[in-house]
Amino acid sequence: MKLRDLVRLALSPSDLMARLELERVRKQPRYTEGTTRLFGKPLRYIDSSSYYFLHEEIFKEEVYRFSTKKANPRIIDGGANIGLSVIYFKKHFPKSRITAFEADPKIALVCKENLISHGIQDVEVHSKALWFKEAELSFHQE
Repeated sequence: MKLRDLVRLALSPSDLMARLELERVRKQPRYTEGTTRLFGKPLRYIDSSSYYFLHEEIFKEEVYRFSTKKANPRIIDGGANIGLSVIYFKKHFPKSRITAFEADPKIALVCKENLISHGIQDVEVHSKALWFKEAELSFHQE
């Protein structure tokens, strides 16, 4: 038996399915839009490579992990993308008050859709960029 088979045996069936689904998304060409499931709920992504990277960074490495004694911390997400960070925050702090910003209007719409599909309706999502002063800026969409 190979090591990878032993590792798969150690996973619960739902964890194994989630890993296989993530692997499916990872193998798609860059800039491929699609849907997947996250925590058993539908999730839309704009770019398969970005989704894979963000999923690993946010949910595996937990780069946004912080501790607080408040049950309802105030969180400002300055680049919400498709909403993975907001889903992470709400998973850890269900009563948190979140304002999310996403400069790309198309991606902000996907963020809103993903939050609704995950039952998250108490987050403000703004299709705007954050900057240190009121100004017009050039914006590059990929």
